[in-house]
Amino acid sequence: MQRGLGGGAGRRSNGKCRLIYLAVSRIKRFIKRTPLGPFARSVYRALKPRSANEISNQKIRAVLKRHLTEDSICIDVGALRGVFLKHIVAIAPKASHVAFEPIPEYAEQLRRRFPNVRIHQFALADRTGEATFQYVVNIPAYSGLRKRAYPRDPEVQELTVRVDRLDNVIPADLPVRFLKIDVEGGELQVMQGGLKTIKRCRPLIVFEAGPKSSPFYDTSPGDFLDLLVDELGMKLSSTDRWLEGMPAYSRSEFAAAFETQTDTNYLAYP
Repeated sequence: MQRGLGGGAGRRSNGKCRLIYLAVSRIKRFIKRTPLGPFARSVYRALKPRSANEISNQKIRAVLKRHLTEDSICIDVGALRGVFLKHIVAIAPKASHVAFEPIPEYAEQLRRRFPNVRIHQFALADRTGEATFQYVVNIPAYSGLRKRAYPRDPEVQELTVRVDRLDNVIPADLPVRFLKIDVEGGELQVMQGGLKTIKRCRPLIVFEAGPKSSPFYDTSPGDFLDLLVDELGMKLSSTDRWLEGMPAYSRSEFAAAFETQTDTNYLAYP
């Protein structure tokens, strides 16, 4: 008897929830058709809680707006859905940009979405040839040349992809002002494969790194310091520090931020 009463109460509760949902949906559709629609959308965006990724993306967009001019040439390594490429094209519409994305379906989407950007469907590293690429179908942003730590059980599909060096692809006379690298742990290897381009152009580099991805490529914070600071004479910072005009990291500060995951997006700049 009690189970029967409970089931009836549950159905009544579900029915009320559905009525409320339908009512709210109708109100939203009505508002969208009125002059209040744009204002309501802006209020919703302002009040909606932002994820860590959204906050990080907003900071990188602020870096782009401050650093780029309308004809600044940019390279996007690991473009995936084109989140950053969209900002790059909007802020520097007069430049010929280059992007790399080894997953075929995403590379094709990028070609349709950004017809004026040169999209290369292969991975970048410090070598040339072919490699097995770990395409994480249910969380594609975690895909890369090697397996790494994942936030949940991954559905991995192995793809055979072409691998090349950035220096083999970028013309020796192309003045690159900005380089973004997000390849889930292989960022240092991309830089090593693009040393000539980086030395020649001295671009601002935004890259991801941390203990959940870099160690799977045998990369430590000291490796980034050796290459970027010691060999290339660049400074290292986070997006927050750079935007606020704070000094670059000391060696110990960068190592601590890397190991504790205080920051995940870093800037290297002359």
